[in-house]
Amino acid sequence: MDDDLVFNTIHDLNRWKAEQEKLFVERKKEKERAYLRILAEENQKRELEREKISSEKYREYKTKEKEYQMKLKQISEQEEKLKKYEAEVHESTLFSLFLN
Repeated sequence: MDDDLVFNTIHDLNRWKAEQEKLFVERKKEKERAYLRILAEENQKRELEREKISSEKYREYKTKEKEYQMKLKQISEQEEKLKKYEAEVHESTLFSLFLN
């Protein structure tokens, strides 16, 4: 009878141990899943923030590009006016030299 009691106790302890190990593994996996969810959410927030900043910088870049294109056009127009004026001055100088 004592052997049966010892055998049953050992069997019960082994079963309890196996159940505890299984519970431990399940809890560990759940904690890992929860941690991975948190990491994924944080990563998504960071990605959205990066996209927002990137979009803002792109809009700023496009605005500056338009400003620079306008300035370049103005400078080109002024350059053309100066060339015409220089040509007129040169022509009038030659004309006045020819008349003298």
